[in-house]
Amino acid sequence: MLVTIIAPLFEELQFRLPLSEKRKHFIFPILITLSFILIQILDNVSWLKFSIYSTYFIFLVFIFFRKERDFKNPKIDIFGTTIFFALLHSFNYELSELNGVEYLSILLAVLPQFIGGLMLAYIRIRFGFWYGVFFHGLWNFTLISLILILFSIVGDSLIY
Repeated sequence: MLVTIIAPLFEELQFRLPLSEKRKHFIFPILITLSFILIQILDNVSWLKFSIYSTYFIFLVFIFFRKERDFKNPKIDIFGTTIFFALLHSFNYELSELNGVEYLSILLAVLPQFIGGLMLAYIRIRFGFWYGVFFHGLWNFTLISLILILFSIVGDSLIY
């Protein structure tokens, strides 16, 4: 339920809600991002994660103030939010003892999140916010289902 309902809702609020002409749509993304920054500070989790969330916060503030002048060309907004969406998915992998080459492999591993983020941005802009949440949840549900089916067929031999 967390991966198929809660996570898509929060990720769409944080990363796709700002893809709008309305400045009020920045309230939730900014509050969510600030709360994640605070969690990073309190838990002392990762300077890298803290840096990415902090940079994303600055990016949100930048596009918030830019909205008033220019929404006719939202490419910066779309690519910026999608890059941060993909970067933050890199923490789904073990990053504690990686060298530079392994960091590059993690970036390649989140390429599907980048492409998926672009597709979700298109759905959000073309059809609306709730369609993006629905398709994000459907994508996560499909992926988790396939993984569970694979593990039930192959068993624990994939782990070893």
